[in-house]
Amino acid sequence: MTCHLTRTFGAWLTAATLLTQGGCLGGAEPTLLAVPIEAVSAQPGEFTTALGCDIELEAGVIVLGALQFQEPAPLATKRRLPRGLLGPTSAHAHPGHDMSGDVQGEWVGTTFVDLLAPATALGEGSFYEGTYETASLTLRQDGVDGDAGLGASSPALGHTLVLTGTADDSGGPIPFELVVDHTQPILGIPFDITVAEDDIPVVTLTVDPAQILGHLAFAELDTDADGIVTVADEGVTNPLLFGLESNLTFGYEIQ
Repeated sequence: MTCHLTRTFGAWLTAATLLTQGGCLGGAEPTLLAVPIEAVSAQPGEFTTALGCDIELEAGVIVLGALQFQEPAPLATKRRLPRGLLGPTSAHAHPGHDMSGDVQGEWVGTTFVDLLAPATALGEGSFYEGTYETASLTLRQDGVDGDAGLGASSPALGHTLVLTGTADDSGGPIPFELVVDHTQPILGIPFDITVAEDDIPVVTLTVDPAQILGHLAFAELDTDADGIVTVADEGVTNPLLFGLESNLTFGYEIQ
């Protein structure tokens, strides 16, 4: 009886493995497709933050690494992580998103997004045909993790993020010059699409500078009284990084 149970379990395990690897017994490998990918600012030039600051950007550049795209998680494993399971962490994005499945698509490289320019073509990503649910990306530091292709005169050379311009909350314009060196994965970006061989989309990554700056009360931040808000001022770094690391800052448009 014991031997019979062992053989039965072994046969079940082999079948389960085949189902996991191939999707079904005798199933064909999914088709690998080339999908065009672009990147653009969600609000180029001028915008108003959630705190009511009117922003006029003079320069805005963010450096990004690989883009990855995940299929939906299997129903048996799709659950929320208990709060505190991973121990104390800094506030990355917004916790509580459902776990997604395996990475089924990606664009590999290092690039930059000019937050004042039209959409920039990043080339083609490799996607398996099928359904997707979420995406992730990596903030990179140019000159440390790779060459993003910035020009020699770019203010973002060697950095992750540069935002310069003025903020006005009706008390008059306040200059700011924010330079950030920061590498960080950003997880749980919604990416609810189906990729098929007969319907290949154009995928556009959007970066929203209003979200990055949305937690900064500029009128209160020039603590060194030099007339310009920088990361040297007390109280700037934490809200700036909170906005930068938020997955609300990043989105995808599908055409």
